[in-house]
Amino acid sequence: MKTSKKTIKKLAFKPVKAVVDRIDFVKILQKLDRTESAGRWRERLGQPLPAFADQEDIIQRTIELTEAQLSEQNEKEERSEIERFARIISCRYDFDLHDLLSRSATWALEHLFENEDPDRLFLSEDRRELAHLDRLRQARRDGAGVVYLINHSSHFDEFITGIVLNQLKLSLPLFAAGINMMATPSVERLLMIGSYVIIRRGANKTYLSTLFNYCRALSEMGKQQGIFLEAWSGGARTRDGSLRYPRRLITLQGALASEKDVLIQPIGLSYGVVPEDLSLSERAGALSWLNGLSYFKQWLHSPHRPVQAFSKGLKGLYGRAFITFCRPKFLSELEAVRADDPSHPSRDEFAALFAIKEIARDKKIMATHLTARALVRARKLGTTDLEATARAEMDRIIEYHQRTFGQDPDFEDFIRRNSLSVVIKDGLKRLRRRKIVGKGRPLGRLPRVRANNGLLYYATHADRRLYSPSARQNIVVVGAGAWGYALACLVGNRTLEEKEYVNSSITLFDSRVDLTDDIIDTRFHPVHFPEIRLPKTVFCSHDATAAFRKASEVLFAVPVERFEAEFRRALVEIQQPVQVIIATRGFERTSHRLPIQIAWSVIEETGRNDISIFVLSGPVTPETMADGRGGSLVLGGPPPAAYRLADLFKLPGFEIYVCDDPVGVQVAGTMAQVYGVLGAYLLRTKALSGRQGVASFFRETSEEAIKLASVLGGKQETFLAANPAWGAEYVAEGLGGPGAKFGRQAGGLLGRTMRPLRHSPPELVADLHNNGYRHIGFHGIRSACLAARNLRLNLPRLEEAYEIFWGQQE
Repeated sequence: MKTSKKTIKKLAFKPVKAVVDRIDFVKILQKLDRTESAGRWRERLGQPLPAFADQEDIIQRTIELTEAQLSEQNEKEERSEIERFARIISCRYDFDLHDLLSRSATWALEHLFENEDPDRLFLSEDRRELAHLDRLRQARRDGAGVVYLINHSSHFDEFITGIVLNQLKLSLPLFAAGINMMATPSVERLLMIGSYVIIRRGANKTYLSTLFNYCRALSEMGKQQGIFLEAWSGGARTRDGSLRYPRRLITLQGALASEKDVLIQPIGLSYGVVPEDLSLSERAGALSWLNGLSYFKQWLHSPHRPVQAFSKGLKGLYGRAFITFCRPKFLSELEAVRADDPSHPSRDEFAALFAIKEIARDKKIMATHLTARALVRARKLGTTDLEATARAEMDRIIEYHQRTFGQDPDFEDFIRRNSLSVVIKDGLKRLRRRKIVGKGRPLGRLPRVRANNGLLYYATHADRRLYSPSARQNIVVVGAGAWGYALACLVGNRTLEEKEYVNSSITLFDSRVDLTDDIIDTRFHPVHFPEIRLPKTVFCSHDATAAFRKASEVLFAVPVERFEAEFRRALVEIQQPVQVIIATRGFERTSHRLPIQIAWSVIEETGRNDISIFVLSGPVTPETMADGRGGSLVLGGPPPAAYRLADLFKLPGFEIYVCDDPVGVQVAGTMAQVYGVLGAYLLRTKALSGRQGVASFFRETSEEAIKLASVLGGKQETFLAANPAWGAEYVAEGLGGPGAKFGRQAGGLLGRTMRPLRHSPPELVADLHNNGYRHIGFHGIRSACLAARNLRLNLPRLEEAYEIFWGQQE
């Protein structure tokens, strides 16, 4: 089905592209420029400042820098090849087109957005967004290069930035544009006025070096360039509305490699309505850009003028938007601070993080953001008082900004001037037009949500928390499988709810590049949890160095077969003291050791005495952890550190039991699943029946688990009824866990063979396991039994399980 859809899209694209290629967008702009509206802007703006008339000089300087860099690296490349790449990358500046586009784009965006200041688009009436502009103006007068670091929400970002700079007489910066955007000739002519080209696929070392040095040349020659900090996937905008941790970009690295000082100017862009909202958050089509277009209403007024009706329908379609010039710093100022940073961040990483924090501080909060956030919270709390919820959310936002930034958040003037009831009414109106909430509002009920991801998208715009390597607490979850993703959701939601964790970050680490890229792009798990969004405080990565560099707590939730390799990988990267929480269960199939035994062995081998080990277990499933339904967890480890760590998991609905016996907790969690398989099997085959028989089975298996735990260093108290590590885990596994399901299926399969118990065919059980009923209790039976034999323990029930499930296979 997927292939056929792709084929249909390709077939449909060709004729559409053929039509679009024949459109001359330059001529269209020339016609628009003759309109009365464009004429008004011609008088206001005058001609723009020439920007890149010396583009040939930029190309030559790029070639010189690239040749020198490759020579230093003992790399050889023909000058002609470097020049070819430099010309592919370089802009094609045309002053006349620049003049035309500056007026046309200003007129078009004035039409699409509502503006409080008719003379200064995208600014408030008091123009507080320009509070730090003097330093930028002085830098331009001094001929310094400027690097604008901008948050990325929409394809309009580049145009809004360009026209506002033009209004401020600060000339045009260059932005990166993917080569795919140059497919239409007339569009290419317009884009290349203020763009340089990025080849995202198949770029070789020479091209990357040329791109690096092109951006370096721009800075050295006192030019301006704009870089979108959150361009994680092919230049893509953020899909969840968050301010993401800046990616390390070769363009930024080049821009900051200049021998001359450059000004780092953060820019915050704030949209009440993002044109691509549902196409990003819900993967809706491009037609969602036109949600709220009142075409038919306008057409009824003038049916003989359909184009004019369409134009009137576009008026103010995207509501209010603002641009904020945050506090700038010269690179030399940042370098002085970076020198004292104990984590030794790279130059570009430090500059990008500075910019994104400034943007988080100053970026506006709009009526749609506050309304969406209040609606999300109200649905979660089960209240219908949207106004009271919005007031509480405002208080939370103010408190966070005061605590984090030492200043109040910048609410748009519409929120400042109006009552909350008016703000909510306006927010709901716009969300309704965007098809995120339904029409009307039933008495005593919340508005119906039509697009949940779209609602979360706007709610996230009001939340300024982001992953930060400078956080005081850096939690890493290793393994992006079901358990790892669920743990990341649990801990991530906890940090979102609790003020204590304002400066904490969570990284979900997995070495599988395709999986992590998918999670980064969509914020959902493609296999296990396609409908449960990863909390915004969780950053997913396959880069081990970045993940573990400043880790303070590391949770391992990988299959037991991968535990030792992942543990060793982490220790190589971790140079600081760290607390390790092992959520991995089961016996390793070759050495028949528990994960905690493996961890202790590796620690002893490597001589690391700065690693504290804890164990996480309990009767809970990945599903209940991921969606926050509640459950019980047991954290085993030395107090009082274990009590402090337990707070990470104290989301409402979750009970955390702290035990000072990590070995006992791990044995209990593993053996509960082993005996759960056996018990369910015996019940299904009628080999175990009656209350007395079940009670005896529970007592016998409990005694065996205690014997095994005691020999391994565990405590008998861990297996008392009051400790959920054993009793609750065992009952939960036996009543409805995957082990019980596996045991029942195995018993049912045996029943169909009509053979007595002592002649059960283990190969059929193995076949059942291989065909989908995979469970660690199955392999745990073998490893536990072999481990017990090595320890000279007599455990009859465990031997019985081994004989049933493994005896005739081995």
